[in-house]
Amino acid sequence: MQVEKVVLSSDAFRGLLGHCFVTDQEEVLGLLFGDMETKTVRIYGCLSLQRNCKEKDRVEVEDVQLSSAMTSAEELSNTLQQECTLKGWFHSHPNITVFPSHVDIRTQAYLQALGPEFLGLIISCFCRDSQNVWNM
Repeated sequence: MQVEKVVLSSDAFRGLLGHCFVTDQEEVLGLLFGDMETKTVRIYGCLSLQRNCKEKDRVEVEDVQLSSAMTSAEELSNTLQQECTLKGWFHSHPNITVFPSHVDIRTQAYLQALGPEFLGLIISCFCRDSQNVWNM
């Protein structure tokens, strides 16, 4: 099913930003949880993952982390008493724009095997180029 809309809860958004603002020295990553209704993916939970990559401008989602995330999704489903599945991943680009790198595109293609609605979200949190700065 094609995704036409993504809704990110305020709690999930705060969690993502909190994790991404931890460092401007290396990329961070995590997973997104939610559900899909019609053509809308709703994200209401996130899980920060530990970096295992030595390069500061790269992140990798490992199969063990995905397996553990499936368990976390089940636990979240029980807590919220509604369906919750793994719906995507996120990572930061601390000092560059949100445009995906070739590594990001390869990672998304790999993770897309989990479902056609599997999302990839890039957060550019410290980039200060003229296109990203809001002047008052």
